[in-house]
Amino acid sequence: MLINFRLLFIISLCGLNIAASAEEYDPSTKLAIQLFDLTRMNSLYKNLESSATARFEKEFEPDAECDSAKLIVNRYSEILSKKIVDSMRTEDFKVDAAAAYSEVYTADELRALIELYSSPLGKKVLEKNPQIEEKIESIAKKHVDLIRPEYKPIIVEYYKAVKDPSVCSVAK
Repeated sequence: MLINFRLLFIISLCGLNIAASAEEYDPSTKLAIQLFDLTRMNSLYKNLESSATARFEKEFEPDAECDSAKLIVNRYSEILSKKIVDSMRTEDFKVDAAAAYSEVYTADELRALIELYSSPLGKKVLEKNPQIEEKIESIAKKHVDLIRPEYKPIIVEYYKAVKDPSVCSVAK
């Protein structure tokens, strides 16, 4: 679940045109880049790519009417997710994302975060967070599975309503 939220966050950042170039960024942006490097923000891309592939596969799944079509869905899901993730591995993306951080945090706050994540406790947080995120994702999945009987009929009802031919004819 957390990775999906990250994916949405990062994809939404791609839609922003902050347009900061490497020559233009201010000291706060430089601090945010330092924070990214320290917190191994770049390691997120490994998880992001598999998560994006899974999301595309789920999105394209209805189009796969046979095993051969499923192979095509898998192939294009991988191609699209790689393209998105590669676009976020650029220095421009890193600078733009850092600029967003520097708009939210002051330079002093960024320095404090850098100090925290440079400390033994901060390093431990960075080391342990993936385990915690994995556990929380598992807990969230269990909770969603518990309410699946409640939300499945709502989804069925939604599809019936949205596919109802009279819906669009009334709007015309």
